[in-house]
Amino acid sequence: MKNKVWVNSPLLYIATALMILMTVASWFWSPYVFWPEAAVTAAMIVLTVFFTVRFRSHVQSALRGAGAVMTESEMNNLDAFQLPVLIIGSKNDVVWVNRSFRDNVDSEEYVGRDVSEILGDITLEDIISDGGDVIMGEREFSVFGRHTESGFMLYFVEDTYYKQIERQFKSGRPVVALLAFDNRDEITRDS
Repeated sequence: MKNKVWVNSPLLYIATALMILMTVASWFWSPYVFWPEAAVTAAMIVLTVFFTVRFRSHVQSALRGAGAVMTESEMNNLDAFQLPVLIIGSKNDVVWVNRSFRDNVDSEEYVGRDVSEILGDITLEDIISDGGDVIMGEREFSVFGRHTESGFMLYFVEDTYYKQIERQFKSGRPVVALLAFDNRDEITRDS
């Protein structure tokens, strides 16, 4: 599964810290190396701060958009909401999952990934209009969604047991037949 590269990932912070250390070390080595490296390091720090602030505003706008389709008390308790919930940002990336999703659906980290990794071939528009069925591991879910101001909110309802019963019924299709014979001698004579 391909993870969306978010600019505020730990890798960016580690690279910035290494650049700062290299810049400090270059001060003792050569001033001709220090000043260009200091300029590049300063630019890296500015970019790190910029992308971190930009990402946080993206997450906040998606959460505010989710608040428009929920009451205030539900928004305050969204993390403790009983149904697994995903909040999808404007770029179809998973911005947030609640505790129920992490505990009951999948403990794998989905924040930052494209929602198509979870939904497969089902589009968000299909889920908004009719709902959809998603299989994650050995569990099956009916997924329903709402369009928010700046993305989508998806609700997952686990119904593995009912879908298994439906498949067993469709594959088994028990048939009951009642045979009535008018004359038993005709049956034994033909065979």
